[in-house]
Amino acid sequence: MPPRYHAYLDAGDGNALIPVSFDWSASGLQPKPLSSPEGERDETVQARVLRGRSEFVFAADNAATASGRSVRVQTQICNEERGICYRPRWQDALIQAN
Repeated sequence: MPPRYHAYLDAGDGNALIPVSFDWSASGLQPKPLSSPEGERDETVQARVLRGRSEFVFAADNAATASGRSVRVQTQICNEERGICYRPRWQDALIQAN
């Protein structure tokens, strides 16, 4: 996240926010989550938010063959100085197998 921006890690107390989510269908993988950013609770928005750089880690049986493929990631980013959130958007992220 750029400075003074955040994304949501949960839907918030009112269940109305759009958290970071993943669509694996194009990758051919069915991974299991191993770890995700803890984030921090923000009482202003009443949700866990992600600020700065973080990493989501997944495990899949055929991950080595998926390196270089992509997974779709949905985020909704909010500007904390202006108090506005941008429309949710999908982006493609490259899979990196370790």
